Amino acid sequence: MTVHVTVPLPDSVKAELDRLAGLEEVSVETLLARLVEQQLQGWREIEEAVAEARADFAEGRFVDHAVVVAESEARYRGIDEAE
Repeated sequence: MTVHVTVPLPDSVKAELDRLAGLEEVSVETLLARLVEQQLQGWREIEEAVAEARADFAEGRFVDHAVVVAESEARYRGIDEAE
């Protein structure tokens, strides 16, 4: 099933879409459909990563922030002292 959506856009955005569609040799509608799908895929990947991170945290698979900061500072001091 295909759904048609009307989206108000500034003239500058429409001009950019026209330009990009011309470069890709596709219609603006096809370009927008691709862009929307790419954005949705990106959001799905972020949601999956967040869910994985939450599961890791719930299972105790994480490094405390204070430990990371302390290790970073120690590395920085080690590099600074070696110079």
